[in-house]
Amino acid sequence: MNEVLLCVECNNENDIHAKRCIQCDSRLPAMVTKHVRDGSMAEKLRFSAPKMPKPSSNIVVLHLVGRSSPLVLESRPQMVFGRRTPGTRELIVDLALFHGGAMGVSRKHATLHRTTHGYYMEDMNSTNGTRVNGQYIAPFKPVPVEHGDRIQLGEMIFFLYFSLD
Repeated sequence: MNEVLLCVECNNENDIHAKRCIQCDSRLPAMVTKHVRDGSMAEKLRFSAPKMPKPSSNIVVLHLVGRSSPLVLESRPQMVFGRRTPGTRELIVDLALFHGGAMGVSRKHATLHRTTHGYYMEDMNSTNGTRVNGQYIAPFKPVPVEHGDRIQLGEMIFFLYFSLD
């Protein structure tokens, strides 16, 4: 088996010491991936949204890549994603519980806004950026998100599920 760094954006195999993907120039994860080079493995490594029904309008579901069970959250008009500051009572979706710090998630990384027109994701000027379906979003400029969208905070990836019904 070969040791490589696998790009989470394009699945390109990179040298174990590389910092950025040689194919798409994305920042590489800090962990080593071991695998056998064959066609079946390439398909398993692709990050695709699991099939999930739309939840009720009072919950938001996050399916974190690499985690078998989804994270079910009460929907609120504003939901801040990040890492709770120790000793505080901040109302925040604490991604430190899922190794968010090691994956480059800022303390107040992004906010999910619920409006009568839909949901919007806003980067809060995070250190490592926010992507929606692979596209970086500018800080403090909310962008609409849809049921099943792929969200990336730093190197943490999850699929977002919700309903407006």
